[in-house]
Amino acid sequence: MAIILETDRLNVDQIRAALNEPSQVCTTVQDAHEIMESKGDNLVIVGPTVSMQQVSDMSKHCRVTRPSLGVVVVRDYVSEHDLRLALESGIRSVVTSGDATALQNAIASSTMLSDEISAAMGMDGFHHMGKIFMSFSPKGGVGKTTFAVNLAASLAQNSEIRVCLIDLDLNFGDVAMFLDKIPDVTLGNLATAQGQLSRNTISGLSTSIDSNFDAILSPSHPGIGESLEAGRILELLKLLRRNYDYVIVDSTAQFTDLNMDVFELADEIYILSTPDVASIKDLKTALNVMQELGITRNKQKIIINRLDPRISLKITEVEALIGIKTSLQIPEYRDAIKALNQGQTLVTFRRSNPISTKINGLVKALLEVRFAVSPSPAMPEPAPETSAPSGLKE
Repeated sequence: MAIILETDRLNVDQIRAALNEPSQVCTTVQDAHEIMESKGDNLVIVGPTVSMQQVSDMSKHCRVTRPSLGVVVVRDYVSEHDLRLALESGIRSVVTSGDATALQNAIASSTMLSDEISAAMGMDGFHHMGKIFMSFSPKGGVGKTTFAVNLAASLAQNSEIRVCLIDLDLNFGDVAMFLDKIPDVTLGNLATAQGQLSRNTISGLSTSIDSNFDAILSPSHPGIGESLEAGRILELLKLLRRNYDYVIVDSTAQFTDLNMDVFELADEIYILSTPDVASIKDLKTALNVMQELGITRNKQKIIINRLDPRISLKITEVEALIGIKTSLQIPEYRDAIKALNQGQTLVTFRRSNPISTKINGLVKALLEVRFAVSPSPAMPEPAPETSAPSGLKE
């Protein structure tokens, strides 16, 4: 999404007419900086009413802090002084007001350069490679989506990192419901994205959950999901990894071609199951299939959800059946349903309940590795909980 910095409504309309993407309008340089920091946009178009000196100062600052950001300036009259300031400050183009073709060419040129820079640099302007964590299960209804949503929300409690949650259940994804969002844009908008994907593409697909937490939600209609190409989605995932510290993928509960590609791309695959004979049979089959696909065991993390010692298989029995150690056991607990019904993530609804404590503990370990410190900041201390059971829900 582009930023238009201009005070005159007529000028804004002329600039918007030349744009082929959504835009956000602001009237002060300070507002533009705030939008850039929160949204990560790659293009600012400055109208004639903003002084060239202000634009020059902004561009000098962004040239260091945001190398991929392009600044295009529109002037009623382009003077030698304007061109000199543009050259000194790194402004990419200065065009005359009313020349729509020149403005379109300047925007296209700036976007192409930003894409090339973004391909090698992350949101903070430095070489960057985040982690992709995939939430998967061989059958539905075992808590896969709830785990993905709360893993992302728990990670985002640390303001030093950026998190993106993407719903790759293209036909019946529920992440929007879990986040209590009715999105204006979804992953379905990827079908109309032209050319190389860029950070502007991310802005045009994502819904802001918090200042450091974005979500790309599944298409609003199953038919739209069917039109998305797997290769294009993988290209998007690679772009997200360059722009976020953690990308959490909520997948569909099937061995689709897309899922198998994401298996390869992911740094860790969290495979969820419940501790009953039927689910463990499906889990064992899934692990065998992943072995045949050549997916390394060290990236497979087994999570047993809705563990109830009164009726569940014992963890030792589960591990004996599947031939692999489990990484996390999550108990039955009714707060999962309460949080969903109130439109909140579980880790923010009641941080000290047993499910939140388990997920926050996992995140604490992940962040200790990332920051090489102990203990990790921003992870809540567990506290006793007395509510009655009822577990993660899909």
